[in-house]
Amino acid sequence: MIPAALAALSRPENIPIRLIFGRALEARSREPVNHSCGLFGLLSRDGWPIDQFNGQCADYLKLVDPENAQRKCWSDLRGCIASPVRDFNGGCADFFAEINAVRVLSVEQYHSFFPITGRLQDGTTADYSAVNSQGEHVYVEVKNIRSNRTLADIFCETIQQFESEQPGMYPYRLCVDYPSDEPPTGEQVREIEEYVRSLKGRIPSANEQLHLGEFSVRIGVEKGEPYAFMTRGIGPDTIEPLNKARFIGKVRSKAEKAATQMCGTTHRKVLVINYDTPSAEISLDFVESAKAEMLDVFQGNVVPYFLHYGNACFVG
Repeated sequence: MIPAALAALSRPENIPIRLIFGRALEARSREPVNHSCGLFGLLSRDGWPIDQFNGQCADYLKLVDPENAQRKCWSDLRGCIASPVRDFNGGCADFFAEINAVRVLSVEQYHSFFPITGRLQDGTTADYSAVNSQGEHVYVEVKNIRSNRTLADIFCETIQQFESEQPGMYPYRLCVDYPSDEPPTGEQVREIEEYVRSLKGRIPSANEQLHLGEFSVRIGVEKGEPYAFMTRGIGPDTIEPLNKARFIGKVRSKAEKAATQMCGTTHRKVLVINYDTPSAEISLDFVESAKAEMLDVFQGNVVPYFLHYGNACFVG
């Protein structure tokens, strides 16, 4: 996969990705152990979503000088070049949040973005300096709340691990229907491993069920490359998949860290928090609570933006 991904990285249509992530991806490819990553997987395939990703990178490069863009990306990712796949993917997702933050702010008439890679004279550490629509110099800090592991992740990781250990014995694609996005417990992980192990040597039915605590998991099974993905029916009785207290705690933690980083500056402060929820959905109530937390932490002295998968839920 990696040789194909590096070859794809050199193609003209992938120039935007190469200009930003090229140095980090080439360094990652040379790692003797932890060398794969999600971006290599995307680059190995044509069409969506790599086309969309290139488009978003191209938008960012219209707003940030390419040399500075790659310098910022390398500064953010170099510490996790040799990290396990999940950690490196998380670092890439964090930087992708920056790309979308700059794109959203440009729509709000911010301009003259300049990446910051060190500590400023007043002690401030922010991601960008910029100028807002009133001509004020501002500092922008971007925080990304990474999606936690869900039951679907455990199903996927487990069946792929078992298949790598015994090739050809787990040729199944699993559709996991479960109403909660909470991190799985140790007991749930063990039960999932036991279920996946049971697929070896038998012909599973198209629809199976596994009881995991409070809820049951409906599992659609079909022949295919070992993989698992989440699905969820939506209706009037659908429960909220996210734990609100946990969500608000994450928002507040990110805001407190940003406030500490920017406590020394007299310039206007802009905080952008992005959250990619496991189910790709978030309720308006959660969004409004996130805004209130951000303003509370900064005692009102911040311009808050909350993004969901890179799209603005509220601005300013």
